Amino acid sequence: MNDERLMGEVLRVHPKGFYFLLQPDGTAIFLHAKFVTGAVVLFPGDLVTYKVRQSTIKPDRTEAYDVVLAKRAKPLPPMPKMEISSNAFSAKEVSDAK
Repeated sequence: MNDERLMGEVLRVHPKGFYFLLQPDGTAIFLHAKFVTGAVVLFPGDLVTYKVRQSTIKPDRTEAYDVVLAKRAKPLPPMPKMEISSNAFSAKEVSDAK
């Protein structure tokens, strides 16, 4: 493997914390969420840059690592407005219609 960065597209997202990316050659490659740089959650269609190495779990396969979000497929929905009460452990969603 070399240190070349590739561009790929998120194909599938698994709830257990892994993804499959579509590589430039049309094949899919495994990605574990721990190899995504920053606190970023990826969604199908997102574009990422990454490096490839031999899998740490399955030595006969490759995996993506050092993954960086390059472009969102579509904008994320806005976060709901929250009202924090005096109890630091409770919050409730605030409606704009009052």
